[in-house]
Amino acid sequence: MIPDNCNSCGLCCTLGIQLSKKEIAAIKELGYEEEHFLEPKEKLLKRVNGRCVFLIPKKGGARCEIYEFRPRLCRDFPGEKKCAFSKHPIFRISGNYKKIKKELENQTGVKAP
Repeated sequence: MIPDNCNSCGLCCTLGIQLSKKEIAAIKELGYEEEHFLEPKEKLLKRVNGRCVFLIPKKGGARCEIYEFRPRLCRDFPGEKKCAFSKHPIFRISGNYKKIKKELENQTGVKAP
């Protein structure tokens, strides 16, 4: 179940997420090959077009393909407070992140808070 403090904009899915061996094994148990979800020579979730390979942007909000089995860092985000991730300086400064933010808003119809 998506927490009340998430608006499903998908911006958190643009972060580099370090995976533990246990998390890698759990994702593999779901039937995914490491080449699909793991950056080569790293233990980071693979990103395609600047966002997590498991993110499915669609109208009404982005969703995670492995939501029930997502890594701990993903489960812990955004914490107790209402998510305001779009206000992070990286989305104001980085042209690439501005582009990704705009693409997600267009694909989901959800304006990042």
